[in-house]
Amino acid sequence: MTANPVLAGGTLVLTKGERSRQALSILSEGGIISAPTAGAAQLLGQLSGSGRVTFNGSGMTVLSGVNTYTGGTTVESGTLSLLGGTLGSGDVYVAPGAQLVGTGTIPGPVTVAGLFKPGNSPGYINANANVVMTNGSVYQQDIAGTTQASQSSPVGATGYYSYLNITGGQFIINPGSTLTPALSNLFNSEESGYGSTPYTPVIGDRFRIITADGGISGKFSTLTQPAELLSDRQFLPFYNLDGTNSLDLAVIPKSYVSTIAVNSGNQNAQSVGAALDQMVTATQSGTSNSAQDQLLYAGSTQSASNLVSYAQSLAGEVYAAAVAVIAQTTQRVQQAVLTRMGDTMGIGLPNTLTSPAGNTALMEASHAALSGGVPSPAVSSNPSVNPNAEAKRFANGNVWGDLVYQKGHRTSDNYSGGWNSNLYQLVFGSDFLTTHGMTVGGGLALSNTTLNPSYGSGTIQQGAVFAYGKLPVQEYIVDATASFGLNSSDLSRGDVTGLSNGFKNKNISGQDAMISLGVSRPVDIEHVRITPYARVTWQVVMQSGVNEGGAASALSVNSFTGNGVRGVIGIAAGSKANSPMTNPYTYRAYVGVGADSSGVFNPILNASIAGINTSVTTPHAGATFVQAGLYGTAKIAENAYVYLGLSGEARSGQTLGAVNFGVRVQF
Repeated sequence: MTANPVLAGGTLVLTKGERSRQALSILSEGGIISAPTAGAAQLLGQLSGSGRVTFNGSGMTVLSGVNTYTGGTTVESGTLSLLGGTLGSGDVYVAPGAQLVGTGTIPGPVTVAGLFKPGNSPGYINANANVVMTNGSVYQQDIAGTTQASQSSPVGATGYYSYLNITGGQFIINPGSTLTPALSNLFNSEESGYGSTPYTPVIGDRFRIITADGGISGKFSTLTQPAELLSDRQFLPFYNLDGTNSLDLAVIPKSYVSTIAVNSGNQNAQSVGAALDQMVTATQSGTSNSAQDQLLYAGSTQSASNLVSYAQSLAGEVYAAAVAVIAQTTQRVQQAVLTRMGDTMGIGLPNTLTSPAGNTALMEASHAALSGGVPSPAVSSNPSVNPNAEAKRFANGNVWGDLVYQKGHRTSDNYSGGWNSNLYQLVFGSDFLTTHGMTVGGGLALSNTTLNPSYGSGTIQQGAVFAYGKLPVQEYIVDATASFGLNSSDLSRGDVTGLSNGFKNKNISGQDAMISLGVSRPVDIEHVRITPYARVTWQVVMQSGVNEGGAASALSVNSFTGNGVRGVIGIAAGSKANSPMTNPYTYRAYVGVGADSSGVFNPILNASIAGINTSVTTPHAGATFVQAGLYGTAKIAENAYVYLGLSGEARSGQTLGAVNFGVRVQF
């Protein structure tokens, strides 16, 4: 038998294009294998023995065999490439300026001061011990597609990206090391991928490039963005996220806020995008916290177009929508009271009007479709003139109620996603004083509103106390309303990131108050009463802060206080004879125009996600609006009548429609 040639302290010089199948024994003295000055030479035979092998030269040495030498390996210069084989056991050192590349298995620990790259073209390396990147080292990541390379991947084929799998060790990154993704010039002329169009990564691509049983320790100081990457995107590395002990390389927007804006994302989504951009900056500088890394990682697989809905779902639009709905609930209480008082809205109690001559003339007004009041006949309200006046006022009924359903819709716009609301409200009131045309009363309102925004849902319960009054002043009627309410919101939203099971906050407390002052001027024209009116309302809404918890995707929403002013002018018209108990039918209609300031109507809430400030608002509906209503009664028995009321309000971006109905019985 012919013994294998031995290498014992000498140098084996290879020539360009050489393909040797000769096995070689490395004795304890070790030896040097020198690559060609240019080009590559391939050793297909097995290298065995106890010595250490040093590879040098300026070209490439390719090892294809299952090598078993145990003395370790030094890549002093040039390139050492594995081609499906095994590097000998013992430690491996890659000197500055040298390269270790290829596919196959590396049994011993690897220390890299030069360049380390799995794959000759995109390929797979299995390492069985620690791989350490030292100061000045470079890890090159070849990407020719979205499929992770494996032991069975075809060599030189496009469509794959390189992968390093470390079993039994860590991937240790020291300061000063560089990660370099490569997209072009990945194949040689003999490979099938040669000449193919380089793969262009898209936003949402994520490549798991390294997995280590012992995890990833440290971070690359520099990530070199390849020139072939489009200008609106960048690579971002993620280390050990979700307990994977892996290094993932994701393609994310160069600017989240710009990408979201280009894809028509609304202001809320852009606010989240701006926060994500700050997180990216913190990650790149090494100052990010774990919540920011988790949130970025969770969204790193979102395509550019999907980022719009992804960011919008994180914004917490349900919280701003709840504030706007609370404001509408209080305005509906006001409308119930105005309906009760008549003159401008609905079917109200009789009222007096002092004529210019000083005489008190009774003027009938209609009252609300659900009001408990029953108008008295046209008689003087002065007991000295009419001894039955007090009895008449009692028969008229000073306790009343209103039951209403109101449907609301706010249309999506470039600020926020839209929402629908359903309000169910029960109002109880009592006229404490009715004399000489003056009415003073108060009551309680209970409201329940369901809220369905684009992302999330909610239920808002409100209890409010209110006081009201009206007073004839010469030919005018002055009315005033004041209310104070407490509310509790049960709001929830899903978690698109999967980092939690969603967020539910059952006891978000709030307060609201309202004061309004109006003036009207009833005028009788034959059988019709015409009533022009004007009214100004001030309103304040407060909502407590919300902390959704410790998940990376959880929001912290600041408390909110906002106030607004509403002004409205309009005209009402109805039957002059309007006592439901004495007239077969009564009716009243009104129409008005007005404007709101934006404080509570289009609220803006301050919030934060993963420690970065954001803001959330509602769709910005128009300030000006029109409102209209129609109320009527029909007598069905000697002491009973049915009533129906329809009312609505419309403006750019929002509509409200309400209906109230029922039966009134007098005993």
